[in-house]
Amino acid sequence: MQVHGPLRKVNADMDARCQGRPPSGGADALTDRAGGGGAPLGGLSGDPVSAPPLTRRMTQTWPAIPAAVSHVRRYTRIVLGEWGFSAQMNDAELVINELFTNAIQASTTNQIITLRLSLSTECLLILIEDDCPALPVRKDAEDDALSGRGLMIVEALSETCGVALSQTAGKIVWAKIAV
Repeated sequence: MQVHGPLRKVNADMDARCQGRPPSGGADALTDRAGGGGAPLGGLSGDPVSAPPLTRRMTQTWPAIPAAVSHVRRYTRIVLGEWGFSAQMNDAELVINELFTNAIQASTTNQIITLRLSLSTECLLILIEDDCPALPVRKDAEDDALSGRGLMIVEALSETCGVALSQTAGKIVWAKIAV
């Protein structure tokens, strides 16, 4: 799995690309980090794509505890509903649920998980940051296994997904869902 450097300026890079300026860190900084050519989960690959103009963006932090998952799902449904993102809301909610649950399991010291959502006319970009630098590994779960399918679900429901190291010594796992 290929991993790209720190994501210091994800929001600034997304804004720059949307306004037609190259992002900081070079021409491929945004696309390699969160647009399709970055470090894919489970061996997925994709051609780098330009980020479409943003129409909405939000960032919210949550405690890294299992009880937060239901609140994150509820909050996600409210935000996406207000944004008019209804067609794929169930897919987005399930992707966020799986990535957030993985972040809770990986979280070590900070105990805070950050959820970022960016909606454009073309896609919903989901980014979840935790404090653990260990990369997620997709498992091939047995038919009767009770867990181990989360990243397979994320890969199946998203247009593309991946992971990058964050500036906080953790990682950001992301998924892009077409509108």
